[in-house]
Amino acid sequence: AGIVRLDNTLILLTTLKKGGLTAGSHYEDHFLGPDRMQWQSQTQTRRDSQIGRMLSGTDNQARFHLFVRNGKLRNGKAATFLYCGQPEFEGWEGEKPITVTWRLPAPVPDHLRPGLGIAG
Repeated sequence: AGIVRLDNTLILLTTLKKGGLTAGSHYEDHFLGPDRMQWQSQTQTRRDSQIGRMLSGTDNQARFHLFVRNGKLRNGKAATFLYCGQPEFEGWEGEKPITVTWRLPAPVPDHLRPGLGIAG
């Protein structure tokens, strides 16, 4: 699952290169820069749903933890996720799915950027 909900906390598990994932899970997730990311919700998520309100920050109790990996597999095994911290909501577009722009609490380290498709 790309989103795991634990009470008021959302764990966002994001795979950037979707090759080999099931149909319907090809979300347009990518870095916009070292400290910004575009992320898409699941296709059934609406802005006025509980998850949508949590994503937008209108639920001040909501917390997020963002984990990212480049692809599903690495050397034939499940790839590990990189913890990107608790992102800050910048804005959103669309509905079912919702495209969210996040600001990361710290830039991705230089040595990890090429593997995650981050320029500069």
